Amino acid sequence: MTPARWRVETPRQAAGAIALITVRSAGLDAVIDQLGIAPLAPGDRRPADLLGIDHAVVARPTPDRLLLMPHAGHAVLRALESRLAEALGPEDRAGPEALRDRLTDALARAHSPRAIDLLLDQPRRWSEAGLDPAGDPLGAAIETDRVAPPTLNRLITPPTIAAVGPPNVGKSTLLNALAGRQLAIARDEHGTTRDHVGAELVLDALAVRWLDAPGLMDRPDPTDCAAIELALEAVRSADLVCLCGDAAAAPPDPAELGIRAQTLRLALRTDLAEPGWAADLRLSAPPDGSRPRGLSELAELARRTLVPDADLDDPRPWAFWTADSDA
Repeated sequence: MTPARWRVETPRQAAGAIALITVRSAGLDAVIDQLGIAPLAPGDRRPADLLGIDHAVVARPTPDRLLLMPHAGHAVLRALESRLAEALGPEDRAGPEALRDRLTDALARAHSPRAIDLLLDQPRRWSEAGLDPAGDPLGAAIETDRVAPPTLNRLITPPTIAAVGPPNVGKSTLLNALAGRQLAIARDEHGTTRDHVGAELVLDALAVRWLDAPGLMDRPDPTDCAAIELALEAVRSADLVCLCGDAAAAPPDPAELGIRAQTLRLALRTDLAEPGWAADLRLSAPPDGSRPRGLSELAELARRTLVPDADLDDPRPWAFWTADSDA
């Protein structure tokens, strides 16, 4: 096998008609022959059958560089990647190019506005740290604390916040206020929310998935009991749980519900009466129907709990391609 380096230059998440694959080798004539392409002189370009997979344009701009321009369909690229790996060895994904590919993918998937500037600064940070991002993302750099904490991954994959508490304490009203529209039915009747309701919100520039669980009743009927247990399964897997209550009903005990995530105790409807229990935050819905008070404070508190300021300000490089792992 003639030594050669090849890589797919087209971002894998980008849509387009034509892809670009580069091949570099000091013995490029032999590589061209290995790929079943007719001899190509430096400066030449022409259509060619590419490994029996696709009709492509091939070009040789310099003596040691070959450009392959097939169709950009995912199936075509996957097949070409497999055949090129068989013919020339593994794709060269080291160094800055590897970081660029990961950055393109992360920018396409990032939900939080806070992620953008931080992601765009990563090439500089990785370069100044003298680290190679092409290696195992959970390898030596992370083990030696040379990268930023994984809580930053929540800027790419939205964390889940669950609101749970007794019925008729204002959880659905809170969701509707945060969303700026009616997503959940809010009435002064027990059992109005029978099934959990979800929505994606942006709280202090952090995208989150908000889960509004049905009210926890002392003696639920069989239908309510099934809905509550189903919702509690989702609540237990949340990244942050808001334990809600009001002056008439205290929030639930997280230990009794099997909740191990971080929690916030929210006192709702404080415009009607002040609760007799300690709360992390008090919120109120003014009787004139104006926007409830305390929403911006809740947004900032939730964001700081999930992604602390110290993590956002951490100057170390961020292994953002591990965003699908646990934060």
